[in-house]
Amino acid sequence: MPPGDGAPKTVSLDVETSGLTGTLALQLNDVQELVLSKDGKYSFSAPLPLNSSYVLRTLKQPLWQRCDLSSYSGSVQEPTRITVRCVTAMAQVSTFAGSDTQTPGDADGQGTDAEFFSPYGLAIDAGGQLFVSQQDGQSVLRKVTPGGLVSTLADLATTGDVPNGIAVDRIGNLYAASQQAHRIFKLSSDLKTAVLAGSGQRGSADGLGVVASFDEPIGTAIDSSGQIYVTDRMNSLIRRITPDGVVSTLKTDAPLFNPKGIAVDDQDTIYVSDRNRILKITGDGHVMVLAGSTLSGSEDGVGEEATFYEPNSLAVDLDHNVFVTESIGTVRRITPAGKVSTVAGVAAVPGSSNGIGTAALFDGPTGIAVDPAGAVYVADRRNHKIRQLIPIWPK
Repeated sequence: MPPGDGAPKTVSLDVETSGLTGTLALQLNDVQELVLSKDGKYSFSAPLPLNSSYVLRTLKQPLWQRCDLSSYSGSVQEPTRITVRCVTAMAQVSTFAGSDTQTPGDADGQGTDAEFFSPYGLAIDAGGQLFVSQQDGQSVLRKVTPGGLVSTLADLATTGDVPNGIAVDRIGNLYAASQQAHRIFKLSSDLKTAVLAGSGQRGSADGLGVVASFDEPIGTAIDSSGQIYVTDRMNSLIRRITPDGVVSTLKTDAPLFNPKGIAVDDQDTIYVSDRNRILKITGDGHVMVLAGSTLSGSEDGVGEEATFYEPNSLAVDLDHNVFVTESIGTVRRITPAGKVSTVAGVAAVPGSSNGIGTAALFDGPTGIAVDPAGAVYVADRRNHKIRQLIPIWPK
Protein backbone atom coordinates (compact mmCIF):
# COMPACT_ATOMS: atom_id res chain seq x y z
CA MET A 1 0.00 0.00 0.00
CA PRO A 2 1.55 3.36 -0.97
CA PRO A 3 2.28 5.82 1.85
CA GLY A 4 -0.58 8.05 0.83
CA ASP A 5 -3.06 5.21 1.42
CA GLY A 6 -2.27 4.92 5.13
CA ALA A 7 0.91 2.83 5.17
CA PRO A 8 3.54 4.14 7.59
CA LYS A 9 6.24 6.19 5.95
CA THR A 10 9.71 4.64 6.10
CA VAL A 11 13.10 6.31 6.15
CA SER A 12 16.51 4.84 5.40
CA LEU A 13 19.17 5.17 8.09
CA ASP A 14 22.27 6.61 6.43
CA VAL A 15 25.87 6.40 7.64
CA GLU A 16 28.75 8.60 6.47
CA THR A 17 32.32 7.78 7.47
CA SER A 18 35.50 9.85 7.60
CA GLY A 19 39.03 8.65 8.32
CA LEU A 20 38.20 4.93 8.05
CA THR A 21 41.05 2.71 6.83
CA GLY A 22 40.06 -0.72 8.15
CA THR A 23 36.86 -2.71 8.66
CA LEU A 24 34.02 -1.33 10.79
CA ALA A 25 30.89 -3.41 11.47
CA LEU A 26 27.69 -1.83 12.82
CA GLN A 27 24.40 -3.39 13.91
CA LEU A 28 21.00 -1.68 13.85
CA ASN A 29 18.31 -2.72 16.35
CA ASP A 30 20.09 -6.05 16.97
CA VAL A 31 19.12 -7.20 13.45
CA GLN A 32 20.61 -5.39 10.48
CA GLU A 33 24.37 -5.35 9.99
CA LEU A 34 26.45 -2.97 7.90
CA VAL A 35 30.14 -3.59 7.16
CA LEU A 36 32.22 -0.61 6.05
CA SER A 37 35.81 -0.60 4.83
CA LYS A 38 36.47 2.89 3.49
CA ASP A 39 35.17 6.44 3.65
CA GLY A 40 31.83 7.05 1.97
CA LYS A 41 28.06 7.17 2.35
CA TYR A 42 26.16 4.00 3.18
CA SER A 43 22.63 2.93 4.14
CA PHE A 44 21.24 0.01 6.07
CA SER A 45 19.37 -2.30 3.72
CA ALA A 46 15.88 -2.05 5.28
CA PRO A 47 14.33 1.35 6.03
CA LEU A 48 12.64 2.05 9.37
CA PRO A 49 9.21 3.58 10.07
CA LEU A 50 9.28 7.34 10.60
CA ASN A 51 9.39 8.28 14.31
CA SER A 52 10.33 4.72 15.34
CA SER A 53 13.32 4.13 17.63
CA TYR A 54 16.74 3.01 16.55
CA VAL A 55 19.72 1.67 18.48
CA LEU A 56 23.16 1.28 16.91
CA ARG A 57 26.07 -0.68 18.29
CA THR A 58 29.56 -1.44 17.07
CA LEU A 59 30.24 -5.12 16.33
CA LYS A 60 33.84 -4.61 15.20
CA GLN A 61 36.25 -1.72 15.34
CA PRO A 62 38.98 -1.45 12.69
CA LEU A 63 42.43 -2.52 13.81
CA TRP A 64 44.61 0.39 14.94
CA GLN A 65 41.61 2.73 14.75
CA ARG A 66 38.67 3.77 16.90
CA CYS A 67 35.47 4.98 15.30
CA ASP A 68 32.85 7.02 17.15
CA LEU A 69 29.27 7.60 15.99
CA SER A 70 27.48 10.94 16.19
CA SER A 71 24.48 9.11 17.64
CA TYR A 72 23.94 5.60 18.97
CA SER A 73 20.19 5.81 19.54
CA GLY A 74 17.24 8.05 18.83
CA SER A 75 14.06 8.53 16.84
CA VAL A 76 13.99 8.03 13.08
CA GLN A 77 13.46 11.34 11.31
CA GLU A 78 13.66 12.45 7.70
CA PRO A 79 16.54 12.37 7.01
CA THR A 80 18.45 10.38 9.64
CA ARG A 81 22.16 10.46 8.99
CA ILE A 82 24.81 9.13 11.36
CA THR A 83 28.34 10.45 10.94
CA VAL A 84 31.26 8.23 11.90
CA ARG A 85 34.64 9.74 12.74
CA CYS A 86 37.63 7.39 12.91
CA VAL A 87 40.94 8.24 14.54
CA THR A 88 44.18 6.31 14.19
CA ALA A 89 45.87 4.86 17.24
CA MET A 90 49.29 5.68 18.58
CA ALA A 91 51.68 2.88 19.52
CA GLN A 92 52.53 2.08 23.12
CA VAL A 93 55.92 0.36 22.95
CA SER A 94 57.15 -1.94 25.72
CA THR A 95 59.61 -4.79 26.17
CA PHE A 96 57.82 -8.10 25.70
CA ALA A 97 60.78 -10.42 26.25
CA GLY A 98 64.52 -10.07 26.58
CA SER A 99 66.80 -8.24 28.96
CA ASP A 100 65.98 -4.62 29.74
CA THR A 101 69.73 -4.02 30.03
CA GLN A 102 70.25 -5.10 26.38
CA THR A 103 72.34 -8.04 27.56
CA PRO A 104 72.81 -10.65 24.79
CA GLY A 105 72.45 -14.31 25.69
CA ASP A 106 70.48 -17.51 25.31
CA ALA A 107 68.73 -17.83 28.68
CA ASP A 108 65.14 -19.04 28.65
CA GLY A 109 62.72 -17.58 31.16
CA GLN A 110 59.85 -15.21 31.75
CA GLY A 111 59.74 -11.84 30.01
CA THR A 112 62.75 -9.69 30.80
CA ASP A 113 64.44 -12.57 32.66
CA ALA A 114 65.00 -14.24 29.27
CA GLU A 115 67.83 -13.31 26.90
CA PHE A 116 68.21 -13.17 23.13
CA PHE A 117 71.28 -12.78 20.97
CA SER A 118 70.47 -10.78 17.83
CA PRO A 119 66.89 -11.90 17.23
CA TYR A 120 66.08 -11.64 13.55
CA GLY A 121 62.87 -13.21 12.23
CA LEU A 122 59.43 -13.38 13.84
CA ALA A 123 56.30 -15.39 13.15
CA ILE A 124 53.09 -15.80 15.12
CA ASP A 125 50.51 -18.58 15.08
CA ALA A 126 46.73 -18.40 15.48
CA GLY A 127 47.05 -19.03 19.20
CA GLY A 128 49.34 -16.04 19.71
CA GLN A 129 52.56 -18.02 20.20
CA LEU A 130 55.51 -16.05 18.88
CA PHE A 131 58.47 -17.73 17.17
CA VAL A 132 61.88 -16.09 16.95
CA SER A 133 64.96 -16.86 14.86
CA GLN A 134 68.25 -15.98 16.50
CA GLN A 135 71.47 -15.56 14.54
CA ASP A 136 74.40 -14.73 16.79
CA GLY A 137 75.62 -16.65 19.82
CA GLN A 138 73.78 -19.86 18.96
CA SER A 139 71.72 -20.25 15.77
CA VAL A 140 68.48 -21.22 17.44
CA LEU A 141 64.73 -21.01 17.11
CA ARG A 142 62.86 -19.78 20.19
CA LYS A 143 59.21 -19.69 21.24
CA VAL A 144 57.48 -17.02 23.34
CA THR A 145 54.04 -17.73 24.78
CA PRO A 146 51.36 -15.01 24.87
CA GLY A 147 52.28 -14.59 28.54
CA GLY A 148 55.94 -13.92 27.67
CA LEU A 149 57.53 -17.24 28.65
CA VAL A 150 60.58 -17.90 26.44
CA SER A 151 61.84 -21.40 25.57
CA THR A 152 64.30 -22.83 23.04
CA LEU A 153 62.86 -25.07 20.32
CA ALA A 154 65.90 -26.06 18.28
CA ASP A 155 69.65 -25.51 18.10
CA LEU A 156 70.79 -25.34 14.48
CA ALA A 157 74.51 -24.94 15.12
CA THR A 158 75.33 -28.46 13.92
CA THR A 159 73.43 -28.02 10.61
CA GLY A 160 75.28 -24.91 9.46
CA ASP A 161 71.97 -23.08 9.04
CA VAL A 162 71.66 -19.51 10.28
CA PRO A 163 67.93 -18.70 10.28
CA ASN A 164 66.67 -15.45 8.81
CA GLY A 165 63.00 -14.90 8.01
CA ILE A 166 60.61 -17.49 9.45
CA ALA A 167 56.96 -18.46 8.95
CA VAL A 168 54.59 -20.85 10.71
CA ASP A 169 51.77 -22.84 9.13
CA ARG A 170 48.36 -23.75 10.53
CA ILE A 171 49.55 -27.00 12.10
CA GLY A 172 52.63 -25.57 13.78
CA ASN A 173 55.39 -26.36 11.29
CA LEU A 174 58.08 -23.67 11.12
CA TYR A 175 59.90 -22.72 7.94
CA ALA A 176 63.10 -20.67 7.91
CA ALA A 177 65.22 -19.19 5.16
CA SER A 178 68.95 -19.69 5.67
CA GLN A 179 70.59 -16.90 3.71
CA GLN A 180 74.03 -18.21 4.51
CA ALA A 181 73.33 -21.83 3.53
CA HIS A 182 71.16 -20.98 0.47
CA ARG A 183 68.29 -23.24 1.49
CA ILE A 184 64.96 -23.47 3.28
CA PHE A 185 64.57 -25.76 6.23
CA LYS A 186 61.57 -27.00 8.16
CA LEU A 187 61.10 -27.54 11.87
CA SER A 188 58.06 -29.79 12.14
CA SER A 189 55.57 -29.55 14.98
CA ASP A 190 57.29 -32.56 16.60
CA LEU A 191 60.59 -30.55 16.55
CA LYS A 192 62.32 -32.57 13.81
CA THR A 193 64.53 -30.52 11.50
CA ALA A 194 64.88 -31.22 7.77
CA VAL A 195 65.88 -29.40 4.58
CA LEU A 196 62.71 -28.59 2.66
CA ALA A 197 64.40 -27.17 -0.44
CA GLY A 198 67.75 -25.97 -1.69
CA SER A 199 71.00 -27.66 -2.64
CA GLY A 200 73.13 -25.47 -0.38
CA GLN A 201 74.84 -24.00 -3.44
CA ARG A 202 74.07 -20.69 -5.11
CA GLY A 203 71.69 -21.02 -8.06
CA SER A 204 68.18 -20.42 -9.33
CA ALA A 205 67.02 -23.86 -10.43
CA ASP A 206 63.43 -24.92 -9.80
CA GLY A 207 62.70 -28.51 -8.82
CA LEU A 208 62.01 -30.83 -5.93
CA GLY A 209 63.86 -30.49 -2.64
CA VAL A 210 67.64 -30.33 -2.93
CA VAL A 211 67.45 -30.26 -6.74
CA ALA A 212 66.31 -26.65 -6.45
CA SER A 213 68.72 -23.85 -5.63
CA PHE A 214 68.61 -20.35 -4.15
CA ASP A 215 70.99 -17.43 -3.81
CA GLU A 216 70.68 -15.88 -0.36
CA PRO A 217 67.02 -16.53 0.44
CA ILE A 218 66.01 -14.27 3.31
CA GLY A 219 62.25 -13.79 3.82
CA THR A 220 59.45 -16.34 4.15
CA ALA A 221 55.65 -16.24 4.28
CA ILE A 222 52.83 -18.77 3.94
CA ASP A 223 49.52 -18.50 2.07
CA SER A 224 46.14 -19.99 2.95
CA SER A 225 46.88 -23.28 1.14
CA GLY A 226 50.20 -23.80 2.95
CA GLN A 227 52.50 -22.76 0.11
CA ILE A 228 55.69 -21.06 1.25
CA TYR A 229 56.88 -17.90 -0.48
CA VAL A 230 60.54 -16.92 -0.30
CA THR A 231 62.40 -13.77 -1.27
CA ASP A 232 65.43 -15.05 -3.19
CA ARG A 233 67.45 -11.93 -2.68
CA MET A 234 70.47 -12.17 -4.96
CA ASN A 235 68.41 -13.77 -7.74
CA SER A 236 65.86 -10.90 -7.43
CA LEU A 237 63.05 -13.46 -7.48
CA ILE A 238 60.07 -14.66 -5.50
CA ARG A 239 60.10 -18.44 -5.15
CA ARG A 240 57.12 -20.60 -4.26
CA ILE A 241 57.45 -23.94 -2.45
CA THR A 242 54.72 -26.52 -1.92
CA PRO A 243 54.53 -28.24 1.48
CA ASP A 244 56.15 -31.24 -0.25
CA GLY A 245 59.18 -29.18 -1.30
CA VAL A 246 58.48 -28.52 -5.00
CA VAL A 247 60.07 -25.16 -5.88
CA SER A 248 58.88 -22.88 -8.68
CA THR A 249 59.53 -19.26 -9.58
CA LEU A 250 56.69 -16.75 -9.40
CA LYS A 251 56.68 -14.97 -12.74
CA THR A 252 56.04 -11.26 -12.26
CA ASP A 253 55.10 -8.65 -14.85
CA ALA A 254 57.70 -6.21 -13.52
CA PRO A 255 61.28 -6.83 -12.39
CA LEU A 256 62.33 -6.99 -8.76
CA PHE A 257 65.71 -5.66 -7.68
CA ASN A 258 66.51 -6.66 -4.11
CA PRO A 259 63.52 -8.36 -2.48
CA LYS A 260 63.86 -8.85 1.24
CA GLY A 261 60.80 -8.89 3.51
CA ILE A 262 57.64 -10.73 2.49
CA ALA A 263 54.13 -11.18 3.88
CA VAL A 264 50.90 -12.74 2.60
CA ASP A 265 47.43 -11.53 3.64
CA ASP A 266 44.25 -13.56 4.16
CA GLN A 267 43.33 -13.06 0.49
CA ASP A 268 46.72 -14.49 -0.58
CA THR A 269 47.98 -11.14 -1.83
CA ILE A 270 51.76 -10.92 -1.49
CA TYR A 271 53.64 -7.90 -0.10
CA VAL A 272 57.40 -7.48 -0.64
CA SER A 273 59.98 -4.94 0.45
CA ASP A 274 62.18 -4.29 -2.59
CA ARG A 275 64.88 -1.66 -2.27
CA ASN A 276 62.99 1.33 -0.88
CA ARG A 277 59.56 0.29 -2.11
CA ILE A 278 56.77 -1.86 -0.73
CA LEU A 279 55.22 -3.89 -3.52
CA LYS A 280 51.85 -5.59 -3.71
CA ILE A 281 51.82 -8.69 -5.92
CA THR A 282 48.81 -10.74 -6.95
CA GLY A 283 48.92 -14.52 -7.20
CA ASP A 284 49.29 -14.32 -10.98
CA GLY A 285 52.35 -12.06 -10.68
CA HIS A 286 50.91 -8.57 -11.27
CA VAL A 287 53.15 -6.06 -9.45
CA MET A 288 51.92 -2.76 -8.01
CA VAL A 289 53.77 -0.22 -5.89
CA LEU A 290 51.85 0.16 -2.64
CA ALA A 291 54.19 2.80 -1.23
CA GLY A 292 57.69 4.20 -1.61
CA SER A 293 59.92 4.92 -4.56
CA THR A 294 63.49 4.39 -5.66
CA LEU A 295 64.47 7.33 -3.45
CA SER A 296 65.60 6.69 0.10
CA GLY A 297 64.29 8.63 3.09
CA SER A 298 61.85 8.59 5.97
CA GLU A 299 59.01 10.80 4.78
CA ASP A 300 55.42 9.81 5.53
CA GLY A 301 52.84 10.31 2.80
CA VAL A 302 50.65 8.50 0.32
CA GLY A 303 51.95 5.98 -2.19
CA GLU A 304 55.11 7.05 -3.99
CA GLU A 305 55.20 10.35 -2.05
CA ALA A 306 56.40 8.36 0.98
CA THR A 307 60.02 7.26 1.27
CA PHE A 308 61.69 4.34 3.04
CA TYR A 309 65.28 3.60 3.98
CA GLU A 310 66.24 -0.06 3.72
CA PRO A 311 62.90 -1.60 4.73
CA ASN A 312 63.43 -5.01 6.33
CA SER A 313 60.54 -7.26 7.26
CA LEU A 314 56.80 -6.97 6.70
CA ALA A 315 53.66 -8.10 8.49
CA VAL A 316 50.03 -7.61 7.45
CA ASP A 317 47.01 -7.54 9.76
CA LEU A 318 43.44 -8.69 9.14
CA ASP A 319 42.47 -5.21 7.91
CA HIS A 320 45.32 -5.37 5.36
CA ASN A 321 47.44 -2.74 7.07
CA VAL A 322 51.09 -3.49 6.32
CA PHE A 323 53.69 -2.93 9.06
CA VAL A 324 57.33 -2.40 8.04
CA THR A 325 60.58 -2.36 9.99
CA GLU A 326 63.43 -0.19 8.75
CA SER A 327 67.08 -0.68 9.61
CA ILE A 328 67.37 3.01 10.59
CA GLY A 329 65.17 2.38 13.63
CA THR A 330 61.55 2.93 12.69
CA VAL A 331 58.32 0.97 12.39
CA ARG A 332 55.97 2.20 9.65
CA ARG A 333 52.33 1.44 8.87
CA ILE A 334 50.77 1.44 5.40
CA THR A 335 46.99 1.46 5.00
CA PRO A 336 45.33 -0.45 2.13
CA ALA A 337 45.11 2.88 0.30
CA GLY A 338 48.89 3.34 0.55
CA LYS A 339 48.99 5.99 3.29
CA VAL A 340 52.28 5.67 5.20
CA SER A 341 52.78 6.81 8.79
CA THR A 342 55.56 6.29 11.32
CA VAL A 343 54.18 4.21 14.17
CA ALA A 344 57.22 4.21 16.46
CA GLY A 345 60.89 5.03 16.54
CA VAL A 346 62.93 7.91 15.13
CA ALA A 347 64.91 7.57 11.91
CA ALA A 348 68.67 7.33 12.48
CA VAL A 349 68.33 7.74 16.27
CA PRO A 350 69.20 4.38 17.87
CA GLY A 351 68.11 3.63 21.40
CA SER A 352 66.15 1.27 23.62
CA SER A 353 63.62 3.43 25.42
CA ASN A 354 59.98 2.40 25.73
CA GLY A 355 57.18 4.91 25.31
CA ILE A 356 54.52 6.17 22.95
CA GLY A 357 55.22 6.56 19.24
CA THR A 358 58.42 8.46 18.53
CA ALA A 359 59.31 8.55 22.24
CA ALA A 360 60.23 4.87 21.83
CA LEU A 361 63.54 3.99 20.18
CA PHE A 362 64.90 0.88 18.44
CA ASP A 363 68.33 -0.25 17.34
CA GLY A 364 68.28 -2.26 14.12
CA PRO A 365 64.71 -3.61 14.11
CA THR A 366 64.32 -6.61 11.79
CA GLY A 367 61.54 -9.18 12.12
CA ILE A 368 57.94 -8.15 12.66
CA ALA A 369 54.69 -9.99 13.32
CA VAL A 370 51.11 -9.00 14.12
CA ASP A 371 48.58 -11.04 16.09
CA PRO A 372 44.86 -11.35 15.26
CA ALA A 373 43.99 -8.62 17.76
CA GLY A 374 46.38 -6.18 16.08
CA ALA A 375 49.27 -6.17 18.56
CA VAL A 376 52.62 -5.83 16.75
CA TYR A 377 55.87 -7.53 17.79
CA VAL A 378 59.32 -6.42 16.63
CA ALA A 379 62.69 -8.16 16.84
CA ASP A 380 64.91 -5.34 18.12
CA ARG A 381 68.11 -6.92 16.93
CA ARG A 382 70.91 -4.85 18.42
CA ASN A 383 68.98 -4.37 21.66
CA HIS A 384 68.64 -8.18 21.89
CA LYS A 385 64.97 -8.20 22.77
CA ILE A 386 61.41 -8.43 21.48
CA ARG A 387 59.27 -5.30 21.65
CA GLN A 388 55.48 -5.14 21.70
CA LEU A 389 53.42 -2.33 20.16
CA ILE A 390 49.79 -2.01 21.19
CA PRO A 391 47.35 0.66 20.00
CA ILE A 392 46.26 3.50 22.28
CA TRP A 393 44.19 6.49 21.25
CA PRO A 394 44.80 10.20 21.57
CA LYS A 395 42.67 11.85 24.26
